[in-house]
Amino acid sequence: MDYTSLINELLRKRGLETERDRVQFLHPTLDMFHNPFLLRDMDKAVERIKTAIEKKERIVIYGDYDCDGISAVSILYLYFSSIGVETIGFIPSRHTDGYGLSLETINKIKKDLNPNLVITVDTGISAHKEVEILKNLGVDVIVTDHHEPPEILPNTIVVDPKIQGQQYPFDGLSGAGVAFKLVQALADIDTALKYVDIACISTVGDIVPLLDENRLIVKLGLEQINCKNPRPSIGYLKSKLNLASLTSTDISFKIVPRLNACGRISSAEKCFNFMVGSQGNELEALYKEMEADNNLRLDMSAEIFKDIDQELRNIDLNKESAVFIRNDDYNLGLIGIIASKLVNMLNRPVFIFTSSEDGLLKASVRSIDGIDIFKILDSHRDLMIDVGGHSLAGGLTIAPENYMALKEAIINDLQSVDKSLFKQNRDLEYDAEITEHDINMNLASKINELEPFGFGNPKPVFKLTTSSTKYLPLKSIKHFKIGLSKSEIVSFFGEKLVPAFLVPAKKDVIVNLEVDTFFSRPRAKAMLKSLEINKYSFPDEMIYHKAKEMYYFANVGDKQFANAEPIYNDFGTIIITDDYKIAKKESSKYGFKITLEPKSSGESVVLYNPHRTIDLQSLSIYKNIIIEKSYWLAQYLAGQGLCVTLKSPDAKFTLGLTREIFKNAYILITKQLKIDGNNFFEIIECLEKCTKLSPDIITAVCLVAIELGFYELSEQDGLVSLVATPTKVKKNLEESKLFNKFQ
Repeated sequence: MDYTSLINELLRKRGLETERDRVQFLHPTLDMFHNPFLLRDMDKAVERIKTAIEKKERIVIYGDYDCDGISAVSILYLYFSSIGVETIGFIPSRHTDGYGLSLETINKIKKDLNPNLVITVDTGISAHKEVEILKNLGVDVIVTDHHEPPEILPNTIVVDPKIQGQQYPFDGLSGAGVAFKLVQALADIDTALKYVDIACISTVGDIVPLLDENRLIVKLGLEQINCKNPRPSIGYLKSKLNLASLTSTDISFKIVPRLNACGRISSAEKCFNFMVGSQGNELEALYKEMEADNNLRLDMSAEIFKDIDQELRNIDLNKESAVFIRNDDYNLGLIGIIASKLVNMLNRPVFIFTSSEDGLLKASVRSIDGIDIFKILDSHRDLMIDVGGHSLAGGLTIAPENYMALKEAIINDLQSVDKSLFKQNRDLEYDAEITEHDINMNLASKINELEPFGFGNPKPVFKLTTSSTKYLPLKSIKHFKIGLSKSEIVSFFGEKLVPAFLVPAKKDVIVNLEVDTFFSRPRAKAMLKSLEINKYSFPDEMIYHKAKEMYYFANVGDKQFANAEPIYNDFGTIIITDDYKIAKKESSKYGFKITLEPKSSGESVVLYNPHRTIDLQSLSIYKNIIIEKSYWLAQYLAGQGLCVTLKSPDAKFTLGLTREIFKNAYILITKQLKIDGNNFFEIIECLEKCTKLSPDIITAVCLVAIELGFYELSEQDGLVSLVATPTKVKKNLEESKLFNKFQ
């Protein structure tokens, strides 16, 4: 394969058509930073700020309460402080002040801070009324923002790369990226680069395209973050998170959530103080508060999702082109996270509403590619008090009495949308086809030159066809490797895909190529992302079939399942079977894809289910759950309140579990736990092969021991783990209801 041509094709997919574009992308230099004065009103902003500096006026920097806003306030605060200007960083409370400039914050600023000049960062583009009020109070305002501008702009100095009709060549900057450009305009690029590490965090965290200037900001920012003497706050974060070197992925999943958590749970002010802090004791105290907020965020989000899981059961995804959820008790700071997670699950626009302290309804909105949600919202401003955002996300405030009118208007706007947009993995997408011989350092190193990866510059994905069945478990039962003739494919958290590799059939796998530096000598490795099920076959039966049924039976007992006539539409029907012949027949009959996992979007599918467990959260939005084989699974789902239809039920069985059988099997299982780890189904498989015990008996013994407190069983992300619990309390088998049932 010609790797140079492959890389050029990858660059073309990122909009880099010319050789000059490609060279600049691969080898960016400082002269690629655009002239900041090409931004509309930048000259006016600089002139007004320099006047404030000369007259020693008091400046308030007003920012949003998310990672981008915190970063933007930090950049300007640090710059002004470095030149001796009296500056106050102000970040409103999401819970009491609301989003952006508001009457409450205007009064606070004027009364408590009494500034001569307010500079907004990452907010303000929609605040034309509030800006006018500030000006009437004798306070000048400069708005710097990066969000989509409304029809009416604030009547003041406004710097926003998304305003049409200006000469600036790039409109993808983050809010902190605009603040970075303001420092460049006020001083020079060398001065601005002192804060490129902070701009880097916001650029990654706000999911703006990592192209053009953003690529340079992130590339230089990561170098500064990973130097020997990083900023004290960032260095402290790295040490607490045990990260010797940060990547853009680390920023996305480890840094940004912590900076966002405080604004969601309490106040973002502590994150701002942390970011600009330099003293060890101060950083330690602030970090503890940030971690506490982050942990609380995780707990509260889990509780909200339990509630939403019930709500989704009442939504018909064949009829609803957007999901509206309203709960006045949801934490206002968490609805954005919830909306983001739901849009990834459901693959359609999501609106989450909750009440604010002033009795109004506030919503976080998320959308998908192909549906510009801000354009839709902007056309209904007459129904809203406030709205802001961009094509994929937004926020709004509305009077409660207008909720239904807004919902009906938006649903009506979405009636003409092509429903195929809502289906997940509409096609198996990849950049190019490779063979296992292409898993080498030559290609992996060339791909590494495309870093940093992120929105607008995704990590390249490749299709590789293999018949290999060399399954090699790793230390953690959630991870494994697939051995090829001269290389390997590595999977983290892909346990559900293992059965696909246990059969000698061709399969198309989707992988990333990476350089593995874990060993002393770097080497190339392929990371498994997904696979295509339609192009290979499985054996008719899996040994886990009855074990899975009994696992569900133990959780539910003898609850009866319900019967309902299925409606075979694009969304809302799932047919579940362990028999691949049945899966192929049903797929051909109804035109549903065969999958290894449920589609969380609710897309109608045939679920060939050899991976033993089922993601109930994804199943809960299906209106029609059809079971072909697996009587106990039907009982379990009915126990969860899900409506199921059963085809060809298995005969009810009796097990004949005795005290002697239990004792002998329990000893064997406990020994196996010490040898092979705690994968519940691997234990069943191993013992079935090396003893005369059936999977039914092994499973029953495990479940009885769990009921008696000798073992613990947990299910997470489709993986069932069995763990022995230290206990010295003796219990009689007769105390177990399951033991009596299995007899």
